[in-house]
Amino acid sequence: MAFAIALERKPESDPAFLFRCEHIITGALRRAAAERVRVIEIDGWFGARWCGFAGTRDGQDVLDLERLRMPPFAFKRVRGERTFARRDRELIERRGGRLHPRARRSGIATLTTDGRDRLFAWYSGGSARQDRAALMVYEMPYEHEHRAWYCGFVRKDGAWHVSETLGIDHPEIEALEHRYHGALELTPPDHNWMPGPPLRAVFDRAYAAWFAEQPALARHLAERLLVELPGQPAALWMLAHAQLGFRKVAASAQALRSIGKLAHVQGRVFVAKAWAQYHGEIGDWRSEEACLREVVQLRPEDMDEWLALAFLLVRQRRLDEAIAILRHATTLPGEPEVAHAHLGFYLRSLGRFDEAIVECEATLAIHPRYRLPARVLRDIRLLGIERSALRAVPDRADPVPDRPDIEGEWMPSPSVWPRYVSARDAADQGDRALARHRVEEILSDDPLQPAARCLWAELCIEMDVDDDVPKWLAALAPLASLPEERERLALLWCDYHEARGDEPAREPYLREFTRTHPDTTPAWIILGGNLARQGKHEEALAIHRHAATLEGDVAEALLNAGLVLRGLGRLEEAEQELVRSLAIDPSVELTQLALRDVRAVLAERKADRSQ
Repeated sequence: MAFAIALERKPESDPAFLFRCEHIITGALRRAAAERVRVIEIDGWFGARWCGFAGTRDGQDVLDLERLRMPPFAFKRVRGERTFARRDRELIERRGGRLHPRARRSGIATLTTDGRDRLFAWYSGGSARQDRAALMVYEMPYEHEHRAWYCGFVRKDGAWHVSETLGIDHPEIEALEHRYHGALELTPPDHNWMPGPPLRAVFDRAYAAWFAEQPALARHLAERLLVELPGQPAALWMLAHAQLGFRKVAASAQALRSIGKLAHVQGRVFVAKAWAQYHGEIGDWRSEEACLREVVQLRPEDMDEWLALAFLLVRQRRLDEAIAILRHATTLPGEPEVAHAHLGFYLRSLGRFDEAIVECEATLAIHPRYRLPARVLRDIRLLGIERSALRAVPDRADPVPDRPDIEGEWMPSPSVWPRYVSARDAADQGDRALARHRVEEILSDDPLQPAARCLWAELCIEMDVDDDVPKWLAALAPLASLPEERERLALLWCDYHEARGDEPAREPYLREFTRTHPDTTPAWIILGGNLARQGKHEEALAIHRHAATLEGDVAEALLNAGLVLRGLGRLEEAEQELVRSLAIDPSVELTQLALRDVRAVLAERKADRSQ
């Protein structure tokens, strides 16, 4: 399976144009290291004036390339919306809700994201009946860093050629289309590993459920497969992953042991990686390492597998070995900037600053917007290190700090910064106990240092150690003067209460988020789930229905409303909400299952009444 999106082949669309769009969009996704991309089909050609166009205000067109807004396409021109998400070495279509509202509101619309959406693409539908078409891409890698670009195409002698550009040039388009496509391909599965049709569709549903963090559905479908095909390797593999989702490590190991010996390389790789995950869950790092070393032997040219091994060695504090593996990874096909970036990060941790600078520059030469190397260079400067190599490097310091807890007044002072970096490095390398110890050293000298307090509270919550976290968070409140500082503090309170299963205590913070983010669905959907878990079903229903009127994941809001109504026994209303959700996004398995369940119960009730 190639690492590339697959646009829908419609009779009115020219496959040659779709092919170019697929490669360019996939290249942009890989270059941005984005988690997912939203792709929207627009009926017919659209011009370069749409790039950055946000609508009209007081009778004047608004064009803003600094702060991108929702392109105000009429709803009747929106022919389809799809979301593709990265999963290891492949792209999987995911539910993403509707981006463009059915009825466009007046004024300027915000381009709503839920934190994962960082790449958006609009392309021309109906290219078979026209000789011109367009592709427009919005890149939003960070909150305050946006980029928009546009490509116009014309068809000549059956081929599509770039005729017009805005915000991008021909060499960059060519690099996206060719350099980034096809470097991550999987060996096609054979029948010794995957089930054949029609049961392959059941496995695909189970895989999608596991990817959507629905282990119960994934386990149910895997068990259904095993009833039809006892001992089927891929079904056992899926069952093992689903059991891990319930922390049933013994059941997971039993499923993996049942797979037996496989001849196919892909199956052996998948099983070895599953065993690695199992050993990681139980804390057996040595066995996890053995499994990952087996994986790199089976896939010696796969950079991602070498990176996974390097990161495991880092968690064991075997940095020298990890660095050697990362150096090897930079020579492999794929995304060498990722290996260079982490190599620079860990060299900085060892105090090998000259080498770190070289690796960071190698990263930025490939990917100038990569955040990690910019942060490493900034840290080296703040540490006061003077190196000739560093003086020759332009200041690429990231304008947006990588953690909200060090913005504004909360930024550590230059005297504290080296120790804060050391603590953060330990946390990033998975050594939370060491990170907590280093933060406590900072707090022993400056008990009120806000960034250190935030990091300390975060570590305690992750480690499930109380240690007066509420008292420390309360002491931070008077120091939170900026809105982003207050929001960061509220998020920590939410994390604290969630870790303890205290939904009533989370509620006031979630309500505050709906007040500060009133126009988008995520805050309201999370609040609705919180209320439903407290048994406040009527209020949760009202919240989800309100969320369905906003911009964002309307399909998820309607799905949640349908599930609440199903729990209340109001099946006719539940059916209506679920049908509305599927009309927006028909690909969501959970919505399909819920609707079938509701209709089955309604049919049973009708049959009972007729008797």
